[in-house]
Amino acid sequence: MGDRLSSFLEWLDLHRLRTAPIASLSVGEQRRVALGSLIAACMADPGRSLLILDEPTAGQGDEHLDGMVRVLGALHQEMGCTIVVITHDERLTRGWRSRRLHMDGGRLFEGSADVEGVQPG
Repeated sequence: MGDRLSSFLEWLDLHRLRTAPIASLSVGEQRRVALGSLIAACMADPGRSLLILDEPTAGQGDEHLDGMVRVLGALHQEMGCTIVVITHDERLTRGWRSRRLHMDGGRLFEGSADVEGVQPG
């Protein structure tokens, strides 16, 4: 598990921040640290099978998007973690093959916006 966690931290560009005081970090760096702590908690307790993230790419530059996609994908594929992401950034979920819901004008759609709407139950 240590090697895998180390890879995740590297993908999130957190290794270089490990000794920095949290207050000295930018908002984007603080958000990546928070994500890193959630990932570590999920890895420490495999019984945690659900991770809910609200706008995880907010404050992140394009250079961190690929790492975030890799980490979340690995958590799902290797650890069986169910990941629910609320986001406006479709780049984050574009390559995911799992179920995607799209909300537009208060209506819920499964898949892309051109699919007939599914009414929330």
